[in-house]
Amino acid sequence: MWHKQVSPRTIVWVANRDSPVQETASSCLLKISDGNLILHDNMTDRTIWSTSLSSSSSTDVQAVLLDNGNLVLRDGPTSSATLLWQSFDHLSDTWLPGAKIRFNNIKLGSQRLTSWKSSIDPSSGRYSLEVDSNTKNSLITVWNGSKSYWSSGPWDDKLRAFKKVPDHTATILSFIMNLNESFITHSVDHYSMYRLVMDVSGRFMLYIWLVEAQIWSVVWSSPTDSCAVYNYCGSFGICNETQELPPCRCVPGFKRAFRQGSDSNDFSGGCISESQLQCGNGNDKFLPIENMKLATDPTAWVSSALLVTTCASTCLADCSCKAYADNGTKCLMWTRDAFNLQQLDANKSKGHTFFLRLFSSNISIGTSNKGKTKHSKGRSIVLLKHGFRGRKGFNRL
Repeated sequence: MWHKQVSPRTIVWVANRDSPVQETASSCLLKISDGNLILHDNMTDRTIWSTSLSSSSSTDVQAVLLDNGNLVLRDGPTSSATLLWQSFDHLSDTWLPGAKIRFNNIKLGSQRLTSWKSSIDPSSGRYSLEVDSNTKNSLITVWNGSKSYWSSGPWDDKLRAFKKVPDHTATILSFIMNLNESFITHSVDHYSMYRLVMDVSGRFMLYIWLVEAQIWSVVWSSPTDSCAVYNYCGSFGICNETQELPPCRCVPGFKRAFRQGSDSNDFSGGCISESQLQCGNGNDKFLPIENMKLATDPTAWVSSALLVTTCASTCLADCSCKAYADNGTKCLMWTRDAFNLQQLDANKSKGHTFFLRLFSSNISIGTSNKGKTKHSKGRSIVLLKHGFRGRKGFNRL
């Protein structure tokens, strides 16, 4: 489903986003069968997608695309007919006016926006916008269903707004909380075309369509900074807002790992070692990368009584330890991937030093990259020996 009279085509909902058509689309037919709307592949005689309702005895089930972009299946031709199914209960990445983002207090389940996997792949991505299941009165963005990294703040009944969502007269939010559920919906004015999206970049964004320029323009986004998005640069990627897009680079000795279907600005695949890692031989080194916001989720927290050199030897004794740092109170170690590394401005912030392990096989790589890390002056290597059409605004695929 997409916006009418907008070019290039802007898709707002995909029925079979996680069940893609493998064969040619010309062999597929969208039809109503046994009370369900189904996408059927005539070539292989299989159902690719279905509304999956119980069999209906009605002979007048109809699919209608409403003017608000809601695709509904109803038991009859009139608007008063019983609603059997609606796309508003199966959200994609776009929050259309009238649709609800909700948390069901009875079933303890969420209805959320989920980003695309990439700019060209509409299957479910890693980022979502949902009601905070703890507070029940705020929106949060979540990575991979587990890591929350931005919150709208609680709903303010007096202001009729979330504290951290930019106020904009074009979008009017409504929040309802009762014993059964908490949900948020929104409405927009009818003079301009807007869209709210959980973007593939991990940001919740409001766009406006500029008719004269024929482009979508960003009104606001949250988080504002890309580096605030969880895992924006992937594992062992360094985020730096001051550099040109993409704001990501790999740590020395690592190279970008491209994900299939990703574009040039998508760093979500992270970074992988440029050479096969080998542990031992008494020649392992640690490359200090200075003025860093440390990676999140260290796999070990060692007593604050340890000196930095002791922290290094402890990491060195474990072949799975890839990096360590001293955050001022504790020694931290990473035995798996290191996410959310960020280069800080030396003139504005006090960062930490992140010690990256370089195995004997790629010592030369770390040495050759020595001058490429920002704020690296005076840095040393630490060496240790261990077909439906809406009347107004939407089309269907």
